[in-house]
Amino acid sequence: MSTFSLPDPGGDTGSWGTELNGTLSYFKDTQDSLVFSVKNYGAVGDGVADDTVAVQAAVTAAAVAGARTYIPSGTYKCTARLDLPSNTNITGAGDTSILKFTMTAVANNCIQNADFAGASGGNSNIRLSNLVIQGSGDGTPAGPGTVVSGLVLRHTTDVEITGCKFYRIEGISAAWQGVARGRFVDNTIYEGGRDGFTCWGFGTLVRTEDIVCANNVVYKVGDDAFATQGNAPGGPTTMGQPRRFTYSGNTIYGQPSVDATPAGRGIYVRGASEVSITGNTISDTAFAGIYVAYDDEGGTWNATDITVTGNTVLRAGSAGDATQPRRGLWFHRVDRLTVSNNVIGDSVTEGVVLD
Repeated sequence: MSTFSLPDPGGDTGSWGTELNGTLSYFKDTQDSLVFSVKNYGAVGDGVADDTVAVQAAVTAAAVAGARTYIPSGTYKCTARLDLPSNTNITGAGDTSILKFTMTAVANNCIQNADFAGASGGNSNIRLSNLVIQGSGDGTPAGPGTVVSGLVLRHTTDVEITGCKFYRIEGISAAWQGVARGRFVDNTIYEGGRDGFTCWGFGTLVRTEDIVCANNVVYKVGDDAFATQGNAPGGPTTMGQPRRFTYSGNTIYGQPSVDATPAGRGIYVRGASEVSITGNTISDTAFAGIYVAYDDEGGTWNATDITVTGNTVLRAGSAGDATQPRRGLWFHRVDRLTVSNNVIGDSVTEGVVLD
């Protein structure tokens, strides 16, 4: 059997080698030009220098060029928010690529989309992968005070967050408000001050729909691990009931209590429709393991067309106290509900409640 190997650009000669070298060199140059490293824009990555301006410059330039922003290994200190324009694609080297945000106790976010107010119709095509987003929290529940949240998107379509870690975000680790066609997959959220991931109906531009949260790990966050809500606090959306959500294969554990507030649920669905909750493993919550209810935040929607199957919920409520309903599964004002093949064990109060 003959063995063949591809040549390196410029490394082979001869009639066929010359042609192939030219082709390889072209594709190598093209590939390099489509990756914008933050180091090329002045980022240091030593955890001491302020890299905010350099990282933002790389992200903006790459988005305009239709290119990818690369975060090499390092700790990139950010002292202000990063704004993501449409066509943002940021990737890192994994656990060693850290965006470390230092803001604390202010009404702001670590990262948000550029048209956050929706003045120009919102944003689209935002992707983050293989990096760490670290906040300035201390790993304990934040309570009701002013805090800095992590990745917050509004009026945005076509979002994909994969292989990222959210660590010690002071507020909500990831919040999507008026987002359509979003994937939050293979991420880890830990020691956050409030919710891990929450998604709301919001505003007048984008209907919240077609959201997939799969194969994530969430532990020791100060409120709900995953929350889907019909309306954002403070006012209803005009875009219709949020719909078509999938929560599958997630692992959730270790919710601390939140100032005796009824929170700290594993998966919380409020006033959404067409929701599939399948194959999740949930343990040691402060409140219910899975709680599905009507929208009580400015809306009139019941939760509708809900499927809960193949989940394991253990020790629901064990991290809470007597002020909280500590149930395995709780369904309150739900229309068209399917529940099957779930394992519920050692809930502090009831295993399953329908009311």
